[in-house]
Amino acid sequence: QQEAPSLVIAAWRLTIATLVLLPAAFLKRRAELRTLSKKEWALALLSGSPVLTLPPRTWLFLGLLALVPTVGGHGLVNLSLRRLPAPTVGLFLLGEPLGAAALAVLFFGGGRAGIFLVALVLFFGGLSYIGAVRRQESRNTGSEPEVTG
Repeated sequence: QQEAPSLVIAAWRLTIATLVLLPAAFLKRRAELRTLSKKEWALALLSGSPVLTLPPRTWLFLGLLALVPTVGGHGLVNLSLRRLPAPTVGLFLLGEPLGAAALAVLFFGGGRAGIFLVALVLFFGGLSYIGAVRRQESRNTGSEPEVTG
């Protein structure tokens, strides 16, 4: 069995996420789509997407969004997979939506505090459980917890 390169996996994951979220974006931005000129629609149709009609400032922020969280985030995940066991890295990745929710509350003042608190308790409970199990394993074997890399 041959493994797919991580870049191919990331590309497919982002493509599928885009296809899943695209209908929701069109439903929410229906009013904005109605204001597009004929030239903007022509560009959008030729490119297969209305993305060519975006102003330069939006392109700047899209570029920064691609560069910082995507490249930086995936790079940190790949680096941590070299140094830590995969289940530990996977558990920390579960905290990503919590961080995004916290930033949304901080910057946009919205959110569902009850659900967020339940998720926070579950997340930190899972981290505590994994840490306790690893400490117990290291006591039973008399060695430090194994870190790959």
